[in-house]
Amino acid sequence: MKRIILFLIVGLFLQAPNTVQSQILGKLKKKVEKKVEKKVDEVLEEEKEEPQPKDEQTKEKEQKSEKTTEDQVVKPWSKFDFVPGETIIFNDILEGEQNGEFPSQWDLIDGYVENALFENENVIRFPVESTGATIKPLMKKEGDYLPEKFTIEFDMYLPHRTTKYAIMFWDKGKSFRRPSELGDIGVVEVGYEQGASYDGGRMRRNLPKESKKAYPHWRHVAISFNIRALKIYMDQDRLLMLPNIKGNPVAISLKGSTYDYSQTGDYPTMIKNIRIAMPGGTCNSNPFLRVDSQEECPDGKIYASFADRLAADRNAIIFNPDYLLFLRNFKVVRMMNLMESSLKKLCYKPTDCPAEVGTWAHRAKIDDAVWGGNDGRTPDEDHKGVAIEVMVKLANTLQRDIWVNMPHVANNDYIKNYSKYVDDNLDTNLKNSTKAQDKMA
Repeated sequence: MKRIILFLIVGLFLQAPNTVQSQILGKLKKKVEKKVEKKVDEVLEEEKEEPQPKDEQTKEKEQKSEKTTEDQVVKPWSKFDFVPGETIIFNDILEGEQNGEFPSQWDLIDGYVENALFENENVIRFPVESTGATIKPLMKKEGDYLPEKFTIEFDMYLPHRTTKYAIMFWDKGKSFRRPSELGDIGVVEVGYEQGASYDGGRMRRNLPKESKKAYPHWRHVAISFNIRALKIYMDQDRLLMLPNIKGNPVAISLKGSTYDYSQTGDYPTMIKNIRIAMPGGTCNSNPFLRVDSQEECPDGKIYASFADRLAADRNAIIFNPDYLLFLRNFKVVRMMNLMESSLKKLCYKPTDCPAEVGTWAHRAKIDDAVWGGNDGRTPDEDHKGVAIEVMVKLANTLQRDIWVNMPHVANNDYIKNYSKYVDDNLDTNLKNSTKAQDKMA
């Protein structure tokens, strides 16, 4: 630009009369050149310093700030991908428990455990000993009660850096007593120095510095098992992710312990709000396939989660698709165990039988809080099996005939009402074979 302006000005001077002295022309040329350069510099400087609109400046600053934040800061919750299960397998919020007694929904493997009241909340308290104590959920079904996908959650109290809780997965035999070996799955430990470990510490990770807390405090533990992948979380942080766990977990036990260096006994080891659940639901028209979300349903099929169906109707009869898929292999389903037809030592003699046992009014009902009973804890007269509505629904869903063993204590009124319900509700293409119970446990 400088050169163009200078060329034009010099050109004008060259066209002036010849009487103009070359010396004057040279001086004028230099003077004009300086002024032109000065003016051009001012124009260019103004162009350089032209202000941007305010909103564009703000946008540019925010973009730079966001980029810096993303590049330099790892958010603690960025790896928290835990999705809790929806269908409850086991749930203990310790409601109605008596202080000083053993927790009613658990069984003891070793040590000493009791209910306690802490900060006006019911908790399960373990001894302040390095050996600790071990408990397991009290399940109606002994052995394999864990599906291929499940989640475990509980709140743990950390009074000291040595406090830890071990979750042991059983994949062989019964969890009736501690076996010589648990199987192929390692032990999960959480809590020690605010971290988590697997398989005796072979894999371990503590919480990041910004997530740690001063003792004592509560922490929420979440564990996810998906066919073979195991993830362990503490509050908002994912601590461990193990992609290929060998073995098939069938049950769990839980151990709590604290190593009290000073022998003061001021380190209560406690848990509360324990929940085991499985994820998912089914696609309509196919109760035999469990899926995790709508994305897994074929086109045109609607996903219905177990949790939503139960929330809409607490008494909805919903079967685990894995259970249905197994029973589908049989042509006839025998209902003797579901009905708990044999009441063991009860009613060997008519005089031993309580008046209400064997009546239609005493049967298991669809809105009962629980069905069945636990050996050694439930009185024999309260072993009533599952509701008849469940058994008929199971047969209709499977499209399989049923074989019923009528309880040996059933009176005529019970037998008549049972037969009428089956006639009215069992699909007409299915058969109902009924016989008297002839076996006593």
